[in-house]
Amino acid sequence: MRKIYILLLVVATCFGSTFGQAVPNPSFELWDVDTTEIPATWFNSNLYAQMFFGAPNVTKSTDAHGGQYAIRLETFANANDSLFAYIANCPGDPNSGEGGVPYNQQPTAMTGWVKYNLVPGDTSIIIVLFKSGGIVLSTDYYWFTGTANTYTSFQMPLTLSAMPDSVIIAVGSSLADGPGLADGSWILLDDLAFDSPNPIPNGDFETWSTSVRTEPIGWSSPDMYGDTVEVVTRTTDAITGQFAASIETQAIFGGQDTMGYMTSGVFSGGNQAGGQPYSLTTDTLCGYYKYNGVGSDSAIIGAVFFQGGILTNVAAIVLNDQASYTYFEIPFQLPSAPDTVRIDLWSSHPNGNPQPGSVLIVDSLRFKSDPLAGLPNPAQSMQWTAFPNPASDVLWIEAVAEHAETCTLQAFSITGQKIREQEMQVGPGLNRIPMDIQSLPTGLYVIRIKGFASAVKVLVE
Repeated sequence: MRKIYILLLVVATCFGSTFGQAVPNPSFELWDVDTTEIPATWFNSNLYAQMFFGAPNVTKSTDAHGGQYAIRLETFANANDSLFAYIANCPGDPNSGEGGVPYNQQPTAMTGWVKYNLVPGDTSIIIVLFKSGGIVLSTDYYWFTGTANTYTSFQMPLTLSAMPDSVIIAVGSSLADGPGLADGSWILLDDLAFDSPNPIPNGDFETWSTSVRTEPIGWSSPDMYGDTVEVVTRTTDAITGQFAASIETQAIFGGQDTMGYMTSGVFSGGNQAGGQPYSLTTDTLCGYYKYNGVGSDSAIIGAVFFQGGILTNVAAIVLNDQASYTYFEIPFQLPSAPDTVRIDLWSSHPNGNPQPGSVLIVDSLRFKSDPLAGLPNPAQSMQWTAFPNPASDVLWIEAVAEHAETCTLQAFSITGQKIREQEMQVGPGLNRIPMDIQSLPTGLYVIRIKGFASAVKVLVE
């Protein structure tokens, strides 16, 4: 699929001023929809992997010993972070005996098939614990090192000496605190079974469910592959257009922590980073919100400013319960010009007592320097821009008009040759019109609305 990078260069108006850069996807009309497959009955490390590395490290594989599928676990590591992949048949820390699923037979061994490539010095591990009445009866370990290029069977002896009522099974691609934990160590696992009649649920890894998650284009959240947690969702409870963004504080890691935030930047090592080019010292971030906080919880919306990668200023507002859409403004006057701004939204106060279930809904989020947020230019009856950046196949024209009218949308080559022209009907208020640019040859184009001074340069690749 081609990538179209939209460079929003708004031409100066008759007042000679330059508009500030737009908030990406400001009314949250455009969304990515991702689907991820999750192994049924198995908890996994994808929650952490997506947060710190941006990708799942527990995945379905068609390189199977029996049936159609096996499960692949891979260790991720870089200069700052490391994370071994793991699966477990229940939540909690298996080493401390937390959790367990019902099991009332007394096996003497667990068998299975593996294929692996572990970095020298690294070790993959299987842990099996049996419990009765909440008391751990036995704990057994099995290790893998080196490489097995073809599927190899293993038999793990079990030291259980009494009848259990539950079992804990966990597998890691590396030892959690092992000195050899290294990027790229992986293990394929298939056909786990006890030498007793009761099977291990989904021990053959044939059953997978599909998780569907949405994310507004131009924004990032800690929504994770392979987990039921989704903190940012698309809602039709919008004040403009079809959609708004809903952020809900969720309990994670067995309720030991919470998360509920979204950023116009990216996530790096579990923290927000990046942002958009921005150079104004005086402006106002504004928009609409609804908030339903649990207990005394509150939300935060803020703009974080950087110069040369160094954080210089923060402008933020604390939001309390509002059942209907409420307009907000965050004015700021910076002592020096930034080069980057990042917008962060929190459904719970990060320095307070975040409560699962607190929900922040945001729509029509813009800087006032954006012509779509300020008062209409008296010389023109419509203000407009184009997004997203980047985009694919379709360029969206977003326009705010005072009254209904018919306009002519034009695309010119960089040499001034008119390449495309189409009429668009706009009504009073906010309008969004798609322009199909899929067939345009690679190159730089200028998009104009006939009779208006503003223009957008579009690079089609």
